[in-house]
Amino acid sequence: MMEFMWQLTKLSKLISVALMLGCSQSPDTIAGEIAPAEHFSSSIAQLIRPKLAIEELAPNLINDTVQLEGTVKTHVQLLEGTLYLIEDTTGEIWVLSLDSPPAEGERVRVQGVLQYEEIVVDGTDISEYYLQEESRSQINRSEEAN
Repeated sequence: MMEFMWQLTKLSKLISVALMLGCSQSPDTIAGEIAPAEHFSSSIAQLIRPKLAIEELAPNLINDTVQLEGTVKTHVQLLEGTLYLIEDTTGEIWVLSLDSPPAEGERVRVQGVLQYEEIVVDGTDISEYYLQEESRSQINRSEEAN
């Protein structure tokens, strides 16, 4: 029994070291749960991190990685990168990307860091949330049914 416990402890330490080497941050655990999704590669994180509706974006999510789905309404070319507007049934949000924009009308799943830009013009607050894109994928018709 003692040998088994020693091997289990050794195995858990090896897993912890492997996670630390493969992650940008040390893998924190919360009350024995799996570490937060930002410690996983983006493909694994997309499977773990729940999709949010745009209306669910709130101040407590600023600087957190979130996943949204929506239809591309328009895009604007910047000097470095692109802004594109996505819309779901609850609202719309601009996405800042270093890649070329998706086509207008395309359904996309976007994972990125939620940001908030404070903008006051002539005493009027027109501040807005936006998403700093980390990854994007097109949603095909078979996925929409799920």
